[in-house]
Amino acid sequence: MIRRLIPLLVLLSIPLTAPLLAEGSFTELEREVKEKIGNDLETESRAALIVRVGRANDRDGAALLIECAGIVSNRIDAMLKTLARLEAEHEELNTNQDVAKDDFKSRTEVREKITAVEEMVVSHRRVMDQIYQVALGLKSEAAQGAICSAVSFGKEWRGRGIAAQAAASYPTDAGRKAALKALKDKEPRVVIRALFGLKARRDPLTVDGIVGVLRKDNWVIQSSAADALAEIGSPKAIRPLVELIPKTTGRLQDDVNDALKRLTGQKFDPDYEQWKRWYDEHAAEIEGTDARPLAKKRGRGGDEEDDSTYYGIKTRSKRIVYLLDISGSMEKPIGGGGGGAVTLREGEEERPSGPKIEIAKKELKNAIRKLPEDAFFNIITFNHLVKRWEPKLIKATQKNKNKAYLFVRGIKASGSTFTYGALKEAFHLAGMGARDPNYRSGVDTIFLLSDGAPTDQSFPRSKLMDIDKILTAVKQWNSLSKVIIHAIAIDVATQGSSFIRFMKQLADENGGKYIERG
Repeated sequence: MIRRLIPLLVLLSIPLTAPLLAEGSFTELEREVKEKIGNDLETESRAALIVRVGRANDRDGAALLIECAGIVSNRIDAMLKTLARLEAEHEELNTNQDVAKDDFKSRTEVREKITAVEEMVVSHRRVMDQIYQVALGLKSEAAQGAICSAVSFGKEWRGRGIAAQAAASYPTDAGRKAALKALKDKEPRVVIRALFGLKARRDPLTVDGIVGVLRKDNWVIQSSAADALAEIGSPKAIRPLVELIPKTTGRLQDDVNDALKRLTGQKFDPDYEQWKRWYDEHAAEIEGTDARPLAKKRGRGGDEEDDSTYYGIKTRSKRIVYLLDISGSMEKPIGGGGGGAVTLREGEEERPSGPKIEIAKKELKNAIRKLPEDAFFNIITFNHLVKRWEPKLIKATQKNKNKAYLFVRGIKASGSTFTYGALKEAFHLAGMGARDPNYRSGVDTIFLLSDGAPTDQSFPRSKLMDIDKILTAVKQWNSLSKVIIHAIAIDVATQGSSFIRFMKQLADENGGKYIERG
């Protein structure tokens, strides 16, 4: 995977200040691009075409970039429909419990088709990334003007999103105005990309527009806006964020509180009265004419220790999915020895021993027990197969908790470790952004517990999967969704560095925490 990425990384480094296209050659390039850009060709050749378009560095070239985004976007949507059909077909074949009638060959063939389509979707999305990078690097006023115009007049949301994020980076009034205009787009994913761009711009003149976005009824947009305001660092954002706290719950409340910590340097819990008292005491300083950030130390605030919720990780999220590794190795004690004693929390008196799966089941039941009744949750178990406990997130009522306890009690460990499939299933619940643009009922927090390196779905001869391929896929699924992934690595002493790197990087790239047990 790394070897395949190198040519693309080289392309991304090609400066757009290279010699412009020869006169009359743009029409030929345009014809070639439209013919090839939406085809299922290798990523590098199509990315090279995009770089050539960018070298025009004029209005026509910029307009062609946005047109390319629309062509590739339509191809992605078509492939996602194909993928959904294949996954439904595979699920139907997979639910057959009669071993005598198991159509292993058909399942394998469908799985191979799914893999091929997924890889092509990744390829198309990498081309979209190349389009954004080239748009970002446009220098001429005419080219930037065409990108800014696409924010309002682009027909396809991915193109408008690319234009909005790129426009936000242009150091001009036109770029700022275009990005702020994108904040009013009806497509949430365009708004989120605009916020990403404004966050990087760090322009205090954009604060009022971003504050207005906090009123939108969409938790991902609100979270992205809070993050952007914290990054810009203007004290003008403090009061609106304080006033938002009592209107939020769960993950969003944590995100707003985190933004306030970064802006102020204070380490309060998300308690409205506490924040309001502090604000009232410092209002004169905050509303001073210098309008400088109060926080002397930038970065994420709140280093204080929290009480544990699941393996020492606390969350106020109310939309959680737990991914539990039930592979055969989980049947063994920690370290493969006899006693297998392990401390689950710092300072905890109880030292459970026995199979890892039993310890994990006990900890999962404890986590579910502590969920508030207005929370929603689900459980996904995985070995070489992936099983979703309930079709969708369910409310954490006592009745449903009792059902979960019974399900967890009956879990047995066997098979291999199809981590990729479990993560993909969790993002299906979350909506994967592209499938559920309104984020109304999706997951916002994932806990992944595993004791081994990811393998593919074949069994009994499972093969190790390329961890970089998994990380790349998750990054694409989560590019606009803001789902936090916490990774809990069990029995790391028996695993290689590749497994530890995978779990650490998965958590780091998705805003979560990584911890080791045993």
